Amino acid sequence: MTTFYEFIKLKCKKYGTVYKKKMDKKAHHRGQWNSRIGFILAASGSAVGLGAVWRFPYITGQSGGAAFVLLYLGFLIIIAIPYMFCEFALGRSTKKNPIGAVRQIRPKSFWITGGVLSVLVPVLICSYYAVIGSWALGYIFKMFVNQATQFKEFVAAPQTMIPLFAVFLILNVLIVYKGIEKGIERWAKVLMPMLFILMLVLLVRSVTLQGAAKGLQFYLEPDFSKINGAVVLAALGRPSFH
Repeated sequence: MTTFYEFIKLKCKKYGTVYKKKMDKKAHHRGQWNSRIGFILAASGSAVGLGAVWRFPYITGQSGGAAFVLLYLGFLIIIAIPYMFCEFALGRSTKKNPIGAVRQIRPKSFWITGGVLSVLVPVLICSYYAVIGSWALGYIFKMFVNQATQFKEFVAAPQTMIPLFAVFLILNVLIVYKGIEKGIERWAKVLMPMLFILMLVLLVRSVTLQGAAKGLQFYLEPDFSKINGAVVLAALGRPSFH
């Protein structure tokens, strides 16, 4: 006579097998990139953010200018690019999410923690990027209606910020919901060229402003005396983060 414990064990095994088959079927039909340029644009979009416009230049200027850029490029070549190719190889080989990919090559390994972090970190990044994105949406609207508002007053108004925050999240959810080819890739092909044009316009405009020469000097003139442990960690952190 089958005991209650054995009955539960058999049921769990049965449903576990069914769940595994469903997950394997989903993995088999996982969304794919439709073109190489679509993947490149989407990958670039995940790495090139607002920090490249406002944060990186002033950190570079404060951290030794071109000396900091050399450190940054060195870490980029030595660490970030090889790591990126390893991620590409792992993803193409296993065709699974970060946790499943590590679990396939090293079951019950400590390195599954790295896969878990690869899932959690974008969630944490989204928590503040959604706020910055809502600021951008608000200023785009204010630009079209020609309405000037001080930044402190703008971000301190919950009746404005909460709806903008919700709109930004909804737009992102709709894009991701459409999947890779019809969502992320399609919009990357539209938004990334727009970003390139905007940055080109910003570049031309900034170098024609009064005092632009001093700004470029502050940004690019090498000052190796400013290189210390904190600067090295800052240069290491940028490519490692992306």
